[in-house]
Amino acid sequence: MKLIAGLGNPGKHYIRSRHNIGFMLLDKIAESNDKSYTVADGYSYFILNDNYYVKPELYMNRSGIVIRELIDNIEFDDLFIIVDDINLDVGKLRFRLKGGDGGHNGLKSIIENVGHKNWKRLRIGVGMPAKENLSDFVLADFSEEEFKILEELLELSQKFIEIYCKDSFQKALDFVSKIKSKTEKETQNPTILGEPESLSPKEEPLEKV
Repeated sequence: MKLIAGLGNPGKHYIRSRHNIGFMLLDKIAESNDKSYTVADGYSYFILNDNYYVKPELYMNRSGIVIRELIDNIEFDDLFIIVDDINLDVGKLRFRLKGGDGGHNGLKSIIENVGHKNWKRLRIGVGMPAKENLSDFVLADFSEEEFKILEELLELSQKFIEIYCKDSFQKALDFVSKIKSKTEKETQNPTILGEPESLSPKEEPLEKV
């Protein structure tokens, strides 16, 4: 059983904000599979093919509290986090097996509460602010033009997660690599996807520390 968490902030005024891209992807998956969320204490979730899809709702910098509680109370064998990334342009994805928080408060909270960095993540590019305050930028809405770009990226992200859940992380990476190669050949544009990371031969189980 996998725990797939999309990060964001609760509240209607954050729905279309850059910081809520994790929520957006989970909402897309729920809608396309005709799933409704169950509301719990501090989070909402739905179950699809025996995997938990979770939106922590204690605000971004407390996301790890929810993840820790779920890991302590349910037997998961893998953790996958979906998060925004200002270091990637809008229209880029990056998949990672592990890593630091990169200055992201949601990832920082998860690392602090889970106790290690060895969990998979999908970073979705939201762009870097030109002049405005970083906090104001990530809490602001995407533009209509950006949403058009994101629509395709969210479709691809959903497909990645479907393959990951059904088969393996490596199979999902292989799928992305093929799409990346095809896109670059057809458009001569290398900016669609960030470089995916190859998986080691043996996937490590989720640590409970």
